[in-house]
Amino acid sequence: MILYNHLVIKMKRIKIDIAESTFNQVFKKPIELELDDDANIIDAMAALDNYIINLSIRPKKYSWNAITTIQLIWNPKEWDFFQDVGIEARGPNNELIPRSNLFNPLPDGTSVVFWPEAGC
Repeated sequence: MILYNHLVIKMKRIKIDIAESTFNQVFKKPIELELDDDANIIDAMAALDNYIINLSIRPKKYSWNAITTIQLIWNPKEWDFFQDVGIEARGPNNELIPRSNLFNPLPDGTSVVFWPEAGC
C-alpha cells in the first residue's frame, strides 16, 4: 500500500513466467511485479513488458521474431490470447484461476505461467 498526497493506493504482487527458450536464458526465475490492486492479466502483461524494456540486459528477440512478450501471447484482433498459448494461473493458496477469470482483478500473490508454443 502506498500513501500519495493523502490518497491510498493499494498494491499487489504478481509473479509471471514465460516458458520460452530466449526468455528463460535471460530470466532464470519468474519475475515478480508490483501492480495496482485492481490490475488484471492485461495490466500484468503490460507491466512485464515495461519491466523488461527498462532493463539493460534483456532478450534481443524472441522466437517468431516477437520483440515484446505481449506479441508472443496476445492476439489484438481477437482481444484474447492466441489459441495455442498455454496459461496456468494460480492464486495465493495455489488454487487454479480459470483462463476466463484472468480479465478480472487478480488476487495478491497470483502466479502466472505462459507457454507461447503450447499447441493447445
